[in-house]
Amino acid sequence: MAEQVPGVSRLHSFLGLRSVQAKILAFVVPLVLVSTFAVFALFEWNAQNSAQLQLQAKLEKLVRIQSAVIAESLWNVADQQIKLILIALITDPDVIAAAVLDDRDDVIAEVGDTAALGSSRFSAQNDIMYRNGDENIQIGVLKLALTDNRLSELTKERLRLAVFLASILLSAVIAAVLAANRKVIGKPLSLLLESINSAQSDKPRHSVDWSSNDEIGSVVAAFNDLQQRQIAYEQKLQSTNDELEDRVRERTSGLLKAQSEAHEIRNQLTDAIESISEGFALFDLDDLLVVANSRYREIMTGSVGNKLRPGASYQEVAEIAAASERFPAAAEDPEGWVERQITRHKTASAPFIQEMVGNQWQQISNRRTDEGGTVAVHSDITEIKRISDELKRAKDAAEAANEAKSSFLATMSHEIRTPLNGIIGMSTLLSGSKLNAEQRDFSATISMAAETLLTIINDILDFSKVEAGALELESTPMDLAETIESSVELLASKAAEKGIELACRIDNDVPTGLIGDPVRLKQILMNLLSNAIKFTDNGEVVLSVSSMVADAKCNPGDTTLLRFTVRDTGIGIPEDRMHRLFKSFSQVDASTTRRFGGTGLGLVITKRLIELMGGDIGVESEMGRGTTFTFNLPGEVALLPDRGTREEQLDQLKGNTVLIVDDNRTNRLILNEKLRSWEMIPTATESPLEALDLIKSNDDYGVYIIDYKMPEMNGLELARSVRDLKGAKSPPMILFSSISMVDEHFRKGIKEIGFSSVLTKPSRSGQLLSALVAAIHPDEVDNLSSESELNPGSSLEAEDLHILLVDDNMINRKVGKKILNGLGFSPVVVSSGEEAIKSCLAGEFDVVLMDIEMPDMDGIAATARLREVIPMQEMPYVIALTANAMSTERERYLDSGMDDYLSKPIDIPALIDCLKTGGAHRAKQRRTGEAACATESGETG
Repeated sequence: MAEQVPGVSRLHSFLGLRSVQAKILAFVVPLVLVSTFAVFALFEWNAQNSAQLQLQAKLEKLVRIQSAVIAESLWNVADQQIKLILIALITDPDVIAAAVLDDRDDVIAEVGDTAALGSSRFSAQNDIMYRNGDENIQIGVLKLALTDNRLSELTKERLRLAVFLASILLSAVIAAVLAANRKVIGKPLSLLLESINSAQSDKPRHSVDWSSNDEIGSVVAAFNDLQQRQIAYEQKLQSTNDELEDRVRERTSGLLKAQSEAHEIRNQLTDAIESISEGFALFDLDDLLVVANSRYREIMTGSVGNKLRPGASYQEVAEIAAASERFPAAAEDPEGWVERQITRHKTASAPFIQEMVGNQWQQISNRRTDEGGTVAVHSDITEIKRISDELKRAKDAAEAANEAKSSFLATMSHEIRTPLNGIIGMSTLLSGSKLNAEQRDFSATISMAAETLLTIINDILDFSKVEAGALELESTPMDLAETIESSVELLASKAAEKGIELACRIDNDVPTGLIGDPVRLKQILMNLLSNAIKFTDNGEVVLSVSSMVADAKCNPGDTTLLRFTVRDTGIGIPEDRMHRLFKSFSQVDASTTRRFGGTGLGLVITKRLIELMGGDIGVESEMGRGTTFTFNLPGEVALLPDRGTREEQLDQLKGNTVLIVDDNRTNRLILNEKLRSWEMIPTATESPLEALDLIKSNDDYGVYIIDYKMPEMNGLELARSVRDLKGAKSPPMILFSSISMVDEHFRKGIKEIGFSSVLTKPSRSGQLLSALVAAIHPDEVDNLSSESELNPGSSLEAEDLHILLVDDNMINRKVGKKILNGLGFSPVVVSSGEEAIKSCLAGEFDVVLMDIEMPDMDGIAATARLREVIPMQEMPYVIALTANAMSTERERYLDSGMDDYLSKPIDIPALIDCLKTGGAHRAKQRRTGEAACATESGETG
């Protein structure tokens, strides 16, 4: 049905129009009138515009023509004639006023309503021009005004015509509407209304007898169809109603039967709830008891009676339970216990455990239903609690056993390391003395066996941490080159004993600083390097470090990925045995490699450490050609402390020439590459004889770097030849050696020749840099080197370093004293912490080697006492000396006030480093004290 326009609908309602005919007329008549008005308005607007344009054109034409007519008369001053022209002009019905003014704006003549000359919208003026020869002269002005009365008359005539035409049109439209309504709309509507009224009077329905091909015919057809459908629907409704009544009777009978069955099911459900071994209760939305089984009643009240009736609130249930004396916690504080039970019941949180009398335990679970009620289930967990307690006791016992194992391992490590210190120390001293071939072999065998035992102890300690998951990593900025090179340096002596070359190569794109654990990185490198040395009888072992990040900027905070490669020329690993490498207590081939010893734990620990650092490890090998272990480590580039000193050192070395003499190609390549990165000019040769020829032909080398062990002549012999050849003009020389400084013959040879520095091979970059600066610019060493440590290239001055050795073990005292004597020192030896304090108070010492485990007063207490009684500027450099090898022990000793740490058995290179650092520390203290004294003297003076 079409929607009626709201305005028209309101008009129909206002006029009280109820018939279709009246509504059509009420709609058509306004429409005709509005249309007629719109047409007239459009026509009138167009006629007005046209008439105005014509009147304006007439005005412009009159003023132009009359200006030309009046020009002659105005020139000849014929005012009367001008007056006549204007009178003739005003006879035009459209002209209402005219005036002529001379060139001075004086009125010559005027006619009509002159006020209209300025107010009429159809007024104009034109200059009166007179042509005098070739010249046009303005002699006056003509003003003219027209009236628009004629336009108004024309408008009225058109309006009367429009009204007449609209009346005729409206009459015709009304007559047409009335005729059409009567024949086309009125009759079928009457028939429809008659049919509807018949149906409403409960008379038989009948169809409307009308047919046409317009919308009315469609409505009538639709109405007839609806009538037929209604008749069919009423018949069906009656049939359905009869059927529904039959069904209601059936359903009523079924409902009665269902109620009977439901009652039976309820009884069965009640029996099922009663049969549940757990206590079961259901509370509604208001926490009122709906149902509870006998077990629940027994738990809460101690009997299965009817103390808990349906409808009881949970608070009443809890109060009855508290009064039943079945819950020990309720006996102590009944009110508090009831409040706790209500809180737990309302929150319906996780299950909780509750003790009952007789050492019985219940687990209580409260769960909300969809309707807001609460289901409470009480389960007996007495047996489970007993098993849980037993498991806890077993766990505690296992943890205690694990702690006992760790304590046992630490104690055994300490107890084994103490005699090992004597074995390794004495064998080292023995190897440095004059021995025949058999004695030297005996000494080497003792040393090898002791070091093997030490490696086994270290591996077992670390493996116990791996098994316990107690391996922890530090995250601290570390000097990467220093960490890597110091690891290689510690194994240099082992490589030298076997006569193989040990080299380290760090690419220039490797960052200087890295966030990581330097101690564990050292452990990884030393494990791989020591394995490589162990299985290599001749050739070389090379450690290479490179960056896997292309175009890395190495800015602090950047992420980098480093690749470490340990390559050896050893026996190799069979392909079918590679899978054993990283398994606990497993060696490649027990039948052929037992001669190398070991626990088989080193690579397991190494792999675990690398994985903890976020890396991975792989291996490639070829029988008889060697093995290459490769591992990758991610890390964050770190900003190290101010490296201004290093930059100053590099500036001092730029452009200086260096002669490198080393028979190992890898060492020459690494040194050559490193020196070129420092912008020096190296020349390398593998032959000492060729080196002498180069020196003879070119005396411009600023410094010589000489390897000690070479085939044609050793480094000492080559240095003597250079001294003989160059005399006093001989440039400074740096010796690379793997010989221990304990070797007295070796130390005498070095002192005799006067090397600028002696570096352990392979040397650290920092050591080599400092040694080169000391050799080329000896006068500037104090300014360029750090005050906190000695020049790594310089030797220890034994007569200037006073050492106190403190150890309660006689063997350790003997070994320590012999090692220090072998290094040229004369230590004072005492056996207790109290004696150490007395000795330090009696005389000034530079370094104290303080044992930790001592009776009465241990090393930590003795050190603390020393710091109390000795002034800061006189306090010696205290080095912890202990057989406790756990990594956490080092931190504990340093935190307790000690300056450094050495583990037993004593590693001589590490001892030398500690003594150098201690000597530098004491030298700095002395300089600070002297400066303070000088300041006080100046102020006093």
